[in-house]
Amino acid sequence: MKRLGLALLIVAFAAPADARTGGNSGWIATEAKRLDGDVLKAKVAAGVHPNLKPPALDPKLAPDLERFGLEASRLSVEIDKAAGAVDLRCIFRGVAEETDAQLKALGAAKTGLDQSAALSRLDHMLKDAAQIAPVAGRLLAGDKSVAIPVDAPMGSYVKVCKAAKG
Repeated sequence: MKRLGLALLIVAFAAPADARTGGNSGWIATEAKRLDGDVLKAKVAAGVHPNLKPPALDPKLAPDLERFGLEASRLSVEIDKAAGAVDLRCIFRGVAEETDAQLKALGAAKTGLDQSAALSRLDHMLKDAAQIAPVAGRLLAGDKSVAIPVDAPMGSYVKVCKAAKG
Protein backbone atom coordinates (compact mmCIF):
# COMPACT_ATOMS: atom_id res chain seq x y z
CA MET A 1 0.00 0.00 0.00
CA LYS A 2 2.88 2.37 0.81
CA ARG A 3 4.40 1.74 -2.64
CA LEU A 4 1.11 2.53 -4.36
CA GLY A 5 0.78 5.75 -2.37
CA LEU A 6 4.34 6.76 -3.25
CA ALA A 7 3.76 5.96 -6.92
CA LEU A 8 0.59 8.05 -6.97
CA LEU A 9 2.41 10.90 -5.22
CA ILE A 10 5.21 10.84 -7.79
CA VAL A 11 2.73 10.81 -10.69
CA ALA A 12 0.67 13.60 -9.13
CA PHE A 13 3.69 15.86 -8.74
CA ALA A 14 5.48 15.01 -11.99
CA ALA A 15 5.81 17.88 -14.41
CA PRO A 16 3.65 17.56 -17.50
CA ALA A 17 5.67 16.17 -20.37
CA ASP A 18 4.60 15.82 -23.96
CA ALA A 19 7.21 15.41 -26.68
CA ARG A 20 4.82 16.93 -29.24
CA THR A 21 4.91 20.21 -27.33
CA GLY A 22 8.50 20.28 -26.19
CA GLY A 23 8.49 17.83 -23.32
CA ASN A 24 8.70 19.47 -19.91
CA SER A 25 10.68 22.45 -21.19
CA GLY A 26 7.78 24.86 -20.69
CA TRP A 27 7.41 23.75 -17.09
CA ILE A 28 11.16 24.12 -16.57
CA ALA A 29 11.16 27.67 -17.95
CA THR A 30 8.18 28.70 -15.81
CA GLU A 31 9.41 26.95 -12.68
CA ALA A 32 12.91 28.39 -13.07
CA LYS A 33 11.45 31.91 -13.06
CA ARG A 34 9.27 31.18 -10.02
CA LEU A 35 12.08 29.53 -8.10
CA ASP A 36 14.44 32.35 -8.94
CA GLY A 37 12.12 34.77 -7.14
CA ASP A 38 12.20 32.52 -4.06
CA VAL A 39 15.98 32.19 -4.28
CA LEU A 40 16.44 35.96 -4.51
CA LYS A 41 14.27 36.51 -1.40
CA ALA A 42 16.37 33.96 0.49
CA LYS A 43 19.56 35.62 -0.74
CA VAL A 44 18.43 38.99 0.64
CA ALA A 45 17.70 37.35 4.01
CA ALA A 46 21.09 35.61 4.01
CA GLY A 47 22.85 38.92 3.37
CA VAL A 48 21.38 40.66 6.43
CA HIS A 49 23.89 39.04 8.80
CA PRO A 50 26.54 37.53 6.52
CA ASN A 51 28.91 36.48 9.30
CA LEU A 52 26.30 34.84 11.50
CA LYS A 53 24.47 31.54 11.27
CA PRO A 54 22.41 31.51 8.05
CA PRO A 55 18.67 32.10 8.33
CA ALA A 56 16.27 29.21 7.85
CA LEU A 57 15.14 28.74 4.28
CA ASP A 58 11.50 28.48 3.27
CA PRO A 59 10.69 24.80 3.92
CA LYS A 60 9.33 24.43 0.36
CA LEU A 61 12.47 25.74 -1.35
CA ALA A 62 14.68 22.64 -1.14
CA PRO A 63 11.99 20.16 -2.26
CA ASP A 64 11.00 22.49 -5.10
CA LEU A 65 14.63 22.76 -6.20
CA GLU A 66 15.03 18.97 -5.97
CA ARG A 67 12.02 18.53 -8.23
CA PHE A 68 13.39 21.15 -10.63
CA GLY A 69 16.71 19.27 -10.83
CA LEU A 70 14.90 16.00 -11.47
CA GLU A 71 12.86 17.56 -14.28
CA ALA A 72 16.00 19.10 -15.82
CA SER A 73 17.52 15.62 -15.84
CA ARG A 74 14.38 14.25 -17.48
CA LEU A 75 14.54 16.95 -20.14
CA SER A 76 18.14 15.94 -20.85
CA VAL A 77 16.95 12.36 -21.40
CA GLU A 78 14.10 13.57 -23.66
CA ILE A 79 16.57 15.56 -25.76
CA ASP A 80 18.82 12.51 -26.00
CA LYS A 81 15.93 10.24 -27.07
CA ALA A 82 14.95 12.77 -29.73
CA ALA A 83 18.55 12.82 -31.01
CA GLY A 84 18.69 16.48 -30.11
CA ALA A 85 21.76 18.67 -29.80
CA VAL A 86 24.36 17.09 -27.54
CA ASP A 87 25.25 20.47 -26.03
CA LEU A 88 21.62 21.10 -25.13
CA ARG A 89 21.34 17.67 -23.54
CA CYS A 90 24.51 18.33 -21.57
CA ILE A 91 23.27 21.74 -20.45
CA PHE A 92 20.20 20.26 -18.77
CA ARG A 93 22.16 17.42 -17.26
CA GLY A 94 24.52 20.09 -15.93
CA VAL A 95 21.58 22.11 -14.59
CA ALA A 96 20.42 19.03 -12.68
CA GLU A 97 23.90 18.44 -11.25
CA GLU A 98 24.37 22.11 -10.36
CA THR A 99 21.02 22.16 -8.57
CA ASP A 100 22.09 19.17 -6.49
CA ALA A 101 25.51 20.70 -5.76
CA GLN A 102 24.01 23.98 -4.59
CA LEU A 103 21.42 22.22 -2.42
CA LYS A 104 24.33 20.46 -0.71
CA ALA A 105 26.15 23.79 -0.35
CA LEU A 106 23.03 25.32 1.23
CA GLY A 107 22.86 22.44 3.68
CA ALA A 108 26.52 22.87 4.60
CA ALA A 109 26.42 26.68 4.88
CA LYS A 110 27.83 27.86 8.21
CA THR A 111 27.19 31.57 7.66
CA GLY A 112 24.84 33.85 5.79
CA LEU A 113 27.72 34.56 3.41
CA ASP A 114 28.09 30.85 2.60
CA GLN A 115 24.34 30.57 2.07
CA SER A 116 24.29 33.70 -0.07
CA ALA A 117 27.06 32.31 -2.31
CA ALA A 118 25.10 29.11 -2.99
CA LEU A 119 21.93 31.11 -3.59
CA SER A 120 23.81 33.36 -6.04
CA ARG A 121 24.91 30.34 -8.03
CA LEU A 122 21.33 29.03 -8.04
CA ASP A 123 20.08 32.44 -9.16
CA HIS A 124 22.46 32.47 -12.11
CA MET A 125 21.64 28.88 -13.09
CA LEU A 126 17.86 29.40 -12.84
CA LYS A 127 18.03 32.50 -15.05
CA ASP A 128 20.02 30.54 -17.63
CA ALA A 129 17.63 27.57 -17.49
CA ALA A 130 14.60 29.85 -17.97
CA GLN A 131 16.23 31.36 -21.04
CA ILE A 132 17.46 28.16 -22.70
CA ALA A 133 14.49 25.83 -21.92
CA PRO A 134 12.29 27.28 -24.71
CA VAL A 135 15.03 26.42 -27.22
CA ALA A 136 14.87 22.80 -26.05
CA GLY A 137 11.09 22.89 -26.27
CA ARG A 138 11.12 24.07 -29.86
CA LEU A 139 13.65 21.41 -30.77
CA LEU A 140 11.58 18.66 -29.12
CA ALA A 141 8.44 19.94 -30.82
CA GLY A 142 10.12 19.24 -34.15
CA ASP A 143 11.45 22.66 -35.12
CA LYS A 144 14.57 21.68 -37.06
CA SER A 145 15.53 25.32 -37.60
CA VAL A 146 16.39 25.72 -33.93
CA ALA A 147 20.00 26.44 -33.18
CA ILE A 148 21.54 27.22 -29.83
CA PRO A 149 22.21 30.96 -29.95
CA VAL A 150 25.86 31.94 -29.91
CA ASP A 151 25.20 34.16 -26.89
CA ALA A 152 23.06 31.57 -25.07
CA PRO A 153 23.71 31.41 -21.34
CA MET A 154 25.89 28.47 -20.54
CA GLY A 155 27.13 29.06 -16.98
CA SER A 156 29.54 26.89 -15.04
CA TYR A 157 27.29 23.82 -15.25
CA VAL A 158 28.28 23.33 -18.91
CA LYS A 159 31.52 21.82 -17.65
CA VAL A 160 29.53 18.57 -17.74
CA CYS A 161 29.48 18.80 -21.56
CA LYS A 162 33.19 19.54 -21.79
CA ALA A 163 34.04 16.65 -19.44
CA ALA A 164 31.86 14.28 -21.49
CA LYS A 165 33.58 15.28 -24.73
CA GLY A 166 37.01 14.54 -23.61
